[in-house]
Amino acid sequence: MAELAPGTRAPEFPKDAIWLGSPRLSSTGELKGKVVLIEFWEYTCINCIRTFPRLKELYRRYRPFGFGSEVENAIRAYKRFHLPYPVVADVKDKIWKLYDSHGWPNSSLIDQDGIIRTVHHGESGYGQIEKAIQDLLKHRNPNIDFSGLPIAPDTVLFGAQCGLQTSEIFVGYKRSSPKGIANAEGFQRERAVVYAPTNRRGPGVFFVEGWWLNRADNFESGHFYGFGRPDTSDG
Repeated sequence: MAELAPGTRAPEFPKDAIWLGSPRLSSTGELKGKVVLIEFWEYTCINCIRTFPRLKELYRRYRPFGFGSEVENAIRAYKRFHLPYPVVADVKDKIWKLYDSHGWPNSSLIDQDGIIRTVHHGESGYGQIEKAIQDLLKHRNPNIDFSGLPIAPDTVLFGAQCGLQTSEIFVGYKRSSPKGIANAEGFQRERAVVYAPTNRRGPGVFFVEGWWLNRADNFESGHFYGFGRPDTSDG
């Protein structure tokens, strides 16, 4: 199944949604007549973090034309990234499920009548999103002049000095490839392992040092658990 398709009416926000940087909305009816861009993101996901500069720019340019795990962690991330637009801490995934979302970052652009018009997955495509915003605004007000807001082409946010840009790296034995870890000890399912230093480097490869507990979707520092010796059990 895919996300809610264009042409679908945007669902109501949950009554207990936790709003950051904005007063709570009682219903989507408060947004009627405004173009709204909803972006699903996660504060530890580098792919999501890389979208923030262009999203901030979209908010700065079009704000005059209209409105849009753990709560404390979300609040800290909201402040750390200096996000100027309203954010909902969807800690119980209620909005995520309402939109049948299957990944992040992704965006749903909603028109003035509350209908989803475009859905965009992943990074980039900011020019297409901005063009769609302009089209929706002009549809309601044909006299709006966007000649002073030329749409900039998508650019690489990080230059060559940062090295090659790779796709998101999954640290865990379930989703990472067997060669995804540089250390010779490799993945050892659900075991605490002491990893020796390594000089091996490469795109899409991560490395660790010291005590780490192997998990399906992550590595957990053994020092947090006070490990004193390797765990030789099978689980």
